[in-house]
Amino acid sequence: MQVTATETVTETPPTTTVTTTETVTDTPVAAPVRADCSADAFRIDFTEPVVMFCDGAWARAGQAQTDHLIVYRAAAGQWRTYEPHGTTYTGYPCFDEATVTADGAPAGLLQQLTLCGG
Repeated sequence: MQVTATETVTETPPTTTVTTTETVTDTPVAAPVRADCSADAFRIDFTEPVVMFCDGAWARAGQAQTDHLIVYRAAAGQWRTYEPHGTTYTGYPCFDEATVTADGAPAGLLQQLTLCGG
């Protein structure tokens, strides 16, 4: 998108006309590429994937009838594992709430995560 603005100022007396033209070009920003939310998109990690959360930018999926779960974050339309920040006293993966929030995880996903230290 290109915007051009022209301003004309006339002073009297004496008569002086000043014209200023400024052109601003705004480069459009491409929308982020969303990743596939279908169960098939997670078959690389699971034989029977179940998707518990997915908005195209973040996902949480797991193997059917197990506690094997992975959190994902999309990058250029592809799923990348979002690594846990620690483990609970029972050895289950957990996430630091402040870090996940700062990384932009949506509230719907955050509600599903096991948080460290809490």
